[in-house]
Amino acid sequence: MPGGSNESESSHQAHVRNAVALSDLDSAIIRILQADGRRAAAQIARETGATERVVRRRLTELRDEGIIQITTVADPVVLGYRSLALLAIRTDRSRAPSEVAAEIARLDACDYAVVLTGRFDVLVEIVCRDAPELLRTIEDQVLRSPGVGSVETFPYLELHYQEPMWDKARSKSAADGVGREVVALDDVDRALVRELSADGRAAFRDLSERLGVSETQVRARVQRLTSSGAVRVMAITKPRSLGFDTLAWLGITVAPGVTVAEVADRLADVPAIAYLVITGGAFDILAEAVCVDLADLARLLDSEVRRLSGVARVEAMVCLDQHYERLRPLI
Repeated sequence: MPGGSNESESSHQAHVRNAVALSDLDSAIIRILQADGRRAAAQIARETGATERVVRRRLTELRDEGIIQITTVADPVVLGYRSLALLAIRTDRSRAPSEVAAEIARLDACDYAVVLTGRFDVLVEIVCRDAPELLRTIEDQVLRSPGVGSVETFPYLELHYQEPMWDKARSKSAADGVGREVVALDDVDRALVRELSADGRAAFRDLSERLGVSETQVRARVQRLTSSGAVRVMAITKPRSLGFDTLAWLGITVAPGVTVAEVADRLADVPAIAYLVITGGAFDILAEAVCVDLADLARLLDSEVRRLSGVARVEAMVCLDQHYERLRPLI
């Protein structure tokens, strides 16, 4: 899911701390901020029944502890990335897969890395400006990372669907997702998206001072970008933070005589599918599924995915460990 940062150490610490149990209030705050990362603390207090003081304290702690990031989510093209790929890695057994995943997650071009069951040990998403940069990243950085044995590359032909709001991914239609339409941004929009990527809850007054435009204009631009769906400002968290304990990647082969786009559209309508890419390589489609537990994943596979018209074969790879990095705009 959709970018590299220089916060590798803090990200690793956040990854460890994400194992802590969250209270019902914490979960409620996260869910509200996934729907709207800029929701005012006073409004969150009214919706949860907690005091504004408690909400502000918990919000600060959730961010400081690395449980959530308030950032922007958009089609990577909007952020300046035009060449993306999922890299399926087999380790050479000199290092544990979790160590390999953590190491590659520190690369500037990597925004997501998971440890898998199945024929691959690690899956990472690489986001680059163009194809030459993608090739350099794979050859000069990923393949040279200690513990990497071999890499199978799945270039993005199309990012078909993404829904990082986990509850919504469980009960949605394909039209709900982020990233179907690329919206042109002017220079001020680009600067604003960069600022919100670093801190999605930055005050309009502060944004106005940094960008050199009026606070009224900043407010209007944020409203336009978010209401159009070009950019979403929201809390990013691991699925386990909200009770979804099983994450899996599905490698899907489409049957002859059916277009990949048709099958992708059907899959995007399936509850629990949160991210879906049409790829080149051994699989026609790679999809991320967010499930409550392994039994829920089994039900999803048997009752919904394998029964879809046009699906010839499904390979499920369960995620054992996850690393996320904020996707910083290049624009």
